[in-house]
Amino acid sequence: MSYAGRIIFKYSLLIAIFSLIWLVLEQIGGFQDDYIEWRYLVSKLEFIIPAVGLYYALREYRSMRISRYYFEKGFRMGFWITLYISLLKIPIIYFFYETINPDWPSSYMEYYKNEALKNGTSITVAMQEAMEHS
Repeated sequence: MSYAGRIIFKYSLLIAIFSLIWLVLEQIGGFQDDYIEWRYLVSKLEFIIPAVGLYYALREYRSMRISRYYFEKGFRMGFWITLYISLLKIPIIYFFYETINPDWPSSYMEYYKNEALKNGTSITVAMQEAMEHS
């Protein structure tokens, strides 16, 4: 495996692991049940993890000075890291919602249904919004 390949694999795995840690911290902090109304905003902060991971991956590759660093090489590396993260996060999210917090989808839908009833809006519209925000 080339040096660039090792960097791609290393940072893809690190970002996926930190994403799992983020989900666990959301669960511990109560943002998936007690403070579910704040989860939409808190979950957006998770985008910091891949941004920081990509930054450090590109910085490490650039510091090695194996070859000239071009935008194309950095873009290609970012593309592959993003692809691997996407593939790694599928089993991580499945594992989390099957073992650690299996009640999450039902509690999330219940929250939106209760909000719809409280606000006097349609429950089907609220469910559609819940699907868009999840």
